[in-house]
Amino acid sequence: MPNGVWVSSNQAVYPSGLVTPNAALAGLLAQQGVSPSADNRTINTNVTSGTQDDNGGFAATVNWKLGDYTLTSVSAYRRWHNAQREEYDQLAGPPTATIPQAADLGILDFDQYSEEARIASPKSEFFDYVAGIYYMHAVDGENYNRTDQLANGTEPKGVAYYGTTGNDYAVFAEGDINFTDKFRGILGARFVHDDLDYYMQRNAPLTGLGIGPSFSSTGSTEANDYTDRIGLQYDVADGVMTYFTYSHGYKGPAFNVFFNMSAVNTAPLKPETSDAYEIGVKTNLYQHKLEANVSAFIDDFDNYQANFASVINGGLVTNLINAGSVSTRGPSRPISRPGRPMR
Repeated sequence: MPNGVWVSSNQAVYPSGLVTPNAALAGLLAQQGVSPSADNRTINTNVTSGTQDDNGGFAATVNWKLGDYTLTSVSAYRRWHNAQREEYDQLAGPPTATIPQAADLGILDFDQYSEEARIASPKSEFFDYVAGIYYMHAVDGENYNRTDQLANGTEPKGVAYYGTTGNDYAVFAEGDINFTDKFRGILGARFVHDDLDYYMQRNAPLTGLGIGPSFSSTGSTEANDYTDRIGLQYDVADGVMTYFTYSHGYKGPAFNVFFNMSAVNTAPLKPETSDAYEIGVKTNLYQHKLEANVSAFIDDFDNYQANFASVINGGLVTNLINAGSVSTRGPSRPISRPGRPMR
């Protein structure tokens, strides 16, 4: 059941965050026998909701020995089909003058193909490495419709067809510099190129709750960027390793393609980037019977991609935006569990 449950009847104002009671909503929910709370598990709707997910795929890995080197090919395919029907207004009963009855039906088809070729050098050298190339082709196609039932007998309906096609290319390499048997450095980088395009067509002759007017659009974007990782590792004793790493992360551009996409949503989202620092200790003790790890980290994001809630024709919708800069930091919790070989 994809609807979710009511945890509160309050409303929050953006961007101040001011929270105030919504007496009208609280009254409607009380009439339905629903008491919003963190522990609420009760709903009352007049649409049978449900979701069907079909996932599948395969990956084929082939290795060739070239003297002391290993050449590897990884070919993969992934498919996702999703169909869902849900109650948009989340209330039972006939439509009123202020609250229509609304139901959604959505179908998604996603296919992803990828190929990776890499070469690994022999181990136990001063510098051992893995390097390669990568390609991914991803196609997403969706159709979604929303139907309202109004108290005056009219039924506004919106039907949207939209999707994206992405092509991602990368070259990468990472290696260990073995200064001594106990002290090593890590150096890695990945250079990426992303191509992305979208299409959108919404037919809505009569707008209603959460249904914008008819709209169509297409667009494309591309981006070049990189990720990298550098670090140091030192084996203090058998089964005890200390480390420090810095990494630069990257998430490609995106289009905010959704049922209520409009002219204000057509600009591509900027790529999300991050800079992360981590220091810690990893232990594997008692002949690999116990593993205990502790670390501290700082992770700073720019152009953070996040969902944002807005209202369209009285209906709450969410869409993707660049939320600005975000930071997370702190010590990680120690992990203790049955041991395994350390990296």
